[in-house]
Amino acid sequence: MLLLKKMKAVKITSADQLVSALKKEKQKQNITNYRLAKLTGLTQGALSQIFAGNRTPEIETALKIAKALKLKILLENENK
Repeated sequence: MLLLKKMKAVKITSADQLVSALKKEKQKQNITNYRLAKLTGLTQGALSQIFAGNRTPEIETALKIAKALKLKILLENENK
């Protein structure tokens, strides 16, 4: 039996919104940096810096986090 979970989609127009959406979903799911590090292959230190707002993640890093949180990221051009 195959179970598929629907991913929640979030529209993003800036790096700040991206980190905010990831942080909100992480808190909602009550996932620790330790667990997220295991799921993403990132270090706990890197995750701490990202979620504290001290480091802006590369898009590849943000997508790893989003995938681990089962969060679909929709990038929008804010100049529309």
